[in-house]
Amino acid sequence: MQFRDEAISNKHQCIPKTMPALFDMHIGIVHQHGPGELVIQSNFAEQEDVNITVWMDGRKHPGPHSRFYQGDSIGWYEGNELVIETTNFNGLTRLDTAGHPQSDQLKVTERFTRTDAGHMAYQMTLEDPKTYTKPLVMNRTFTLRTDWEILEYSCEENNKGLVEGRIKVPNYDKAK
Repeated sequence: MQFRDEAISNKHQCIPKTMPALFDMHIGIVHQHGPGELVIQSNFAEQEDVNITVWMDGRKHPGPHSRFYQGDSIGWYEGNELVIETTNFNGLTRLDTAGHPQSDQLKVTERFTRTDAGHMAYQMTLEDPKTYTKPLVMNRTFTLRTDWEILEYSCEENNKGLVEGRIKVPNYDKAK
């Protein structure tokens, strides 16, 4: 199995995913509302847990001096649509699991709209003038799964065993 250096350095050294990558290969997403905040908990096919806090109390983004791997997220409602805006990324990770670059100028706008009792329309707009010439827009539909549960996962920081070859990727076809 071949890996690109960027993919290994992010995933296997426990560098967190950004908002775009959260919806790249997820197993489940839970939205939990609290007073003035929304927490998005996600678990990936890669067994990585991510929790994002979206401030829903009317605050603005902090100044450009505050930079984070997952950015700073604020949210509000426009009618029945939840809008989340994330800025202040540090530019030190990748846009998605394919390894597309991003800069510290990335702005992510997400829109969640319940279309019926079991489905949610999702739109993500990515704007990064340092990296891309025009906004990227992605659309998905999520299905409510009340029979799923998100389980815990722990990443081993600086997992160099895979990169340096001490940990081997299993070949399940050989075992048959």
